[in-house]
Amino acid sequence: MSQVILTTPSYLAMMALPAPPRTQLKITQINLQHSQTATANLRRLLEGKTKTVALIQEPWIRKGRICGLSNIEDWHVSDDVSCSDHRWIKYNLEVTLTSPIPRRNPRKMNRGRYELLTAEKLKGVVLPDNHEGTEDIDNHINQITDCLITSFEQTCPLSSPRARQFCKGHWWGPELEKLRRRVRKLFNRAKNTCLEHHWDAYKQAQYHYKRRIRIRKKECWRRFCTNIETNNQANRVKNILCSEPVHNLGNLKKPDGTYTKTDLETSELLITTHFPGCQIERIVAWEEESKKTPVMVDWITAKEIVTHDKVIWAISNFLPYKSAGLDKVFPGLLRWSDRKLIDHLVSIYRLWS
Repeated sequence: MSQVILTTPSYLAMMALPAPPRTQLKITQINLQHSQTATANLRRLLEGKTKTVALIQEPWIRKGRICGLSNIEDWHVSDDVSCSDHRWIKYNLEVTLTSPIPRRNPRKMNRGRYELLTAEKLKGVVLPDNHEGTEDIDNHINQITDCLITSFEQTCPLSSPRARQFCKGHWWGPELEKLRRRVRKLFNRAKNTCLEHHWDAYKQAQYHYKRRIRIRKKECWRRFCTNIETNNQANRVKNILCSEPVHNLGNLKKPDGTYTKTDLETSELLITTHFPGCQIERIVAWEEESKKTPVMVDWITAKEIVTHDKVIWAISNFLPYKSAGLDKVFPGLLRWSDRKLIDHLVSIYRLWS
């Protein structure tokens, strides 16, 4: 539970909140300036950091009530001595704690021990001379997958992910830092002198500062998107777009100058732009899969195509830390396992080729 205290500037410097012994207590001082957006940001901060005392000035008030901080209980004017001409307004803010889910970092895995464990476990997996059907192939694959996953879990400890730190990104630079300092300097001057032309200079500098921030962000994002040339860079864009559960594609400008109005029109415009000449079909008629019984020539061809050297070459070209599939096996588990795994993979690939 986070404690929220509404304060006034006259006694913030005289407040002393001793922390309990052996307990870290963080104190946050913020002036919300009656802003709804600032209140929402503060609420998210308090939900993630429970041992936090928030000293709030000018909360968001609507119809005579403090709004924006949900789950407020015991709202009252405190009888404690405030050392000023104002009273303390205290209330408790109940939030739901979301502890980070522990995960395994493949970069911290003990590769030497993992290779020994896979060699030991693969001894218990029988390499069949012939598979009678798809069920035997699936059972064989499941046994290999269990060996790899079990060995990985035994050699890679669970760890809690660190909280993400705020980063301004590549769009921030000396120019914006200089403008920020100038805006702050003009604000302090206008606040001390209370002259109208000083306030006008401050507002003009603030407008120019915010405008340059928007321009820098757009330029950085446009430069990053236009320089995408590899799958890793495209994967970064995918992770950025998937960071939120709900997304809206928004409106895109058509070649005739109009804008799309629905998600369907936006999707069709993206397809026709990136894949010119394609035909969009509303009803897809899938062809029936034809089953062919392999003959001796097919087995000989598969044996010539799938060899130990080619499988080793293919696995060695994998990037080890690429995302795993539904079986939770990422490429590094194949690269760092014992060489006995190659015999099993060759046997399976020859059947599926």
